[in-house]
Amino acid sequence: MKNYQFVNIKEKKNALTDYKRIEFVIKALSKDEIRYALNYIHAKDGYIEATDGHRIHRATITEAVEPGLYIALKRKYSFYLIPLENTDAKYPNTDSIIGDAKKAKTKSAKFRFTDENELYKAMYELHKLLDAPVNINYIKPLQGIELRVNVIRPDSPVLFENKDLGITSIVMPMRK
Repeated sequence: MKNYQFVNIKEKKNALTDYKRIEFVIKALSKDEIRYALNYIHAKDGYIEATDGHRIHRATITEAVEPGLYIALKRKYSFYLIPLENTDAKYPNTDSIIGDAKKAKTKSAKFRFTDENELYKAMYELHKLLDAPVNINYIKPLQGIELRVNVIRPDSPVLFENKDLGITSIVMPMRK
């Protein structure tokens, strides 16, 4: 039996630590019991990610975490990352979605909001780039983070990225 991996990182003001990155990633976890692999954090190649099938949150992580699926257990200023064992759960290939979004020639803009008022202004600006609406609940977890927004086509997934902070979010547009 593997030992759990413990990430004990104190929250620091104005810094996106591994703790904050894990918090960011967890916001995209699925609650779908049918696609149960999406209920867990996926670790691979120096990053962690989560998806609910409508959005992907990915973050680089400095703590050494072995590739695989994890349950994240939050305790005040710490996270326990507990690996799943003996599972046949297959995690989707998010690399292809994120890779396509990063490679394509895009419309691009800066995106940041710090409160509800600015959120609605940001959603309006985002709507000008897109042909399809985006679920506002998928945008709210991005509050307070300055991001570059990339749109490949008006009906394609939207890439939000801050390379300095090591975070990426992909949000799928709502279907018409």
